[in-house]
Amino acid sequence: MAKYFAKKKKGSIAIWQIFEIILFVALVYTFITLWPVFLQKQNVDYIAKTMVRAVETNGRIDSSITDLQHELENDFGVELDDVRWTTQYVPGTNKIQIKSKFELTVTDHATIRIMNPTFGDPLDINVPMSKTLVGVSQVFWK
Repeated sequence: MAKYFAKKKKGSIAIWQIFEIILFVALVYTFITLWPVFLQKQNVDYIAKTMVRAVETNGRIDSSITDLQHELENDFGVELDDVRWTTQYVPGTNKIQIKSKFELTVTDHATIRIMNPTFGDPLDINVPMSKTLVGVSQVFWK
């Protein structure tokens, strides 16, 4: 009788080990699938911080900031959905007076492909991401 229970116990341990392996593989697959989304969010945040810092030191929002944005997008392989600046300009210019605050909101999305069936459209989940930063101009305009 003891041999019967010992055999049954060994079999159940093997089943639990198979279950644990399947669970581990599922967790690794989930991590690999979600890793690019976290990297993209980090890249969007870095682009926003760099652009805010450039405007703080430049004191204006002009084509050099737009060029910087496109350069960073190309470097990181990101295509931002929307970039919005909110500020009070010096009247008649694109200049921001010293100690004047401005706000940058950058929005993007990441796509997670859940399933790619051969008979139809793939099943995707779009994850929206945005970053809002506030900066202060460091340039005095006369």
